[in-house]
Amino acid sequence: MKTRLVDCGIVPSLRSQTIYHAVAECTEPDGMPTITLMRPDKPYVCIGYHQEVEKEIDVSYCGANDIPVIRRQVGGGAVLLDVNQLFFHVIIPKDKAADFRLPSTLMERYAYLAKAPIAAYEPLGIRAQFRPINDIHVNGKKIGGTGTADVGGAFLFVGSMMLDFNHALMARVLKFSDEKMRDKVQKTMEDYVTSMRRELGAAPPIESVKKELVAAFAEVYQLDFVGSELSHQELQKVDELDRTFAGEAWLHAVQWNDTRSRSLTINADVKIVEGAHKAPGGLLRLTVKVVNNIIEDTLLSGDFTISPRGALKTFSMELIGCSLAPADLTARVHAGLETHKFDMPGVTAADFTQLISKIAHQE
Repeated sequence: MKTRLVDCGIVPSLRSQTIYHAVAECTEPDGMPTITLMRPDKPYVCIGYHQEVEKEIDVSYCGANDIPVIRRQVGGGAVLLDVNQLFFHVIIPKDKAADFRLPSTLMERYAYLAKAPIAAYEPLGIRAQFRPINDIHVNGKKIGGTGTADVGGAFLFVGSMMLDFNHALMARVLKFSDEKMRDKVQKTMEDYVTSMRRELGAAPPIESVKKELVAAFAEVYQLDFVGSELSHQELQKVDELDRTFAGEAWLHAVQWNDTRSRSLTINADVKIVEGAHKAPGGLLRLTVKVVNNIIEDTLLSGDFTISPRGALKTFSMELIGCSLAPADLTARVHAGLETHKFDMPGVTAADFTQLISKIAHQE
């Protein structure tokens, strides 16, 4: 299948996100698939589409140390990205999903599309394997994660080839309620997150990594690559997304509306309740405003993946008007999941039941 290959080289950190989003938004449903490759020119923190930045990232530290924080439209968790990672973005027009032999569920798509980067590691001397939900592991250690999203007329699959990784800086940019946790998290990452440099003793040349990755994509999915540059339309969209992604409104797009909350007198009848639950597919956070034991407003956030992309808001709205009684909440959640048929890899109705139990018991 004819597929565009756009090698962008090293780009500004912001554009390492906006370029592939722009290509996806400009993709016609029946257009040609595109794979983009790039590396950022400086370290930055990238948060998942559904994450609340102030809860996940030490924004003050990042600002003081010139480390940008950028929200992407792909789900998943916060990650430190830098020039030691080769990003790949597979952009598949929706009408070409069958031609690409894409499976129907996100869980199956993760496994299917991870085959190429896994194959690319082999000639570099690394035996990698897929680990559900969406990770690539080497000897029990993570060497890369992947993500998906529906953007514009395309399905996105994103990931990176990890030449090296700065565990200390990753631990430093995260936010912890107890600073004692920071050293423990860094030690855990050092034990369970690896890189090509760690596995091989030295990172291979970037051109070798790029060559093997392109060859693996071509072989695994029978792609006939056509070298390309970004079109005028795509560059215009990149400029537009640069302004959006660099803005405070986009960075804080997922947050509890403090202004609205402060306008109320919090008393025995009005309260804000928050709970969290770790599911196999990611962390779920639920914040609700309760008035006279009835949910009046909600915010569901976390580092999970859900499809379609706008489904999270729809699902959150299902809870408004429900009482905090566990049985009522559980019934409402199950009805919402059954009605809308969301695809949430690694997250089940049972996970929401546990989350609701934590919310209800704080009431």
